[in-house]
Amino acid sequence: TGTWHPTDRNLCVTAGTDSTLRIWDINNKRSQKEVIVFKSKAAGSAGRTRMTAVAWGAPAQGGSNTLVAAALDGTLVMYSGNGPFTRPAAEIRDAHKPDTWTGGVDISSDGRMVVTRGGDGLIKLWDTRKFKQPLVSVEHPSTSDRFAMTNIKYSPNSTAIITGSATGHLHI
Repeated sequence: TGTWHPTDRNLCVTAGTDSTLRIWDINNKRSQKEVIVFKSKAAGSAGRTRMTAVAWGAPAQGGSNTLVAAALDGTLVMYSGNGPFTRPAAEIRDAHKPDTWTGGVDISSDGRMVVTRGGDGLIKLWDTRKFKQPLVSVEHPSTSDRFAMTNIKYSPNSTAIITGSATGHLHI
């Protein structure tokens, strides 16, 4: 997946199956501006795992932005969105069940909340200030393995969350 930087229209980030997050400057199409290699603690000695989703958010009232990504090994990882990207600011192992595709991640407009939609049948809400356990964990029909790429998004003012389901319905 990929997403735009929350305030700099020239930057975007992609999450890859090569265990990387790549930051791109659209004015330099030949190479990435930054390559973040995620070394998973949960993936064993190889440390490689596919990155399945990424979100880049910034608080509406200003402040530092946040980069959050999900990995196939079930890890949820958070970086300071301004770098440096040498180490994650926080990492949650088993945020979702390992080897299930977390297809959706989004950050609220105030930069405090993260919502994830995992292939393990769960939607979870996380607080970036206490990034260890989910505040809420809900089973939901949108999380079918058959539709693992289904996304989840906050409304612009973060008062609602939207996702789809295997039945074709939208859930708000």
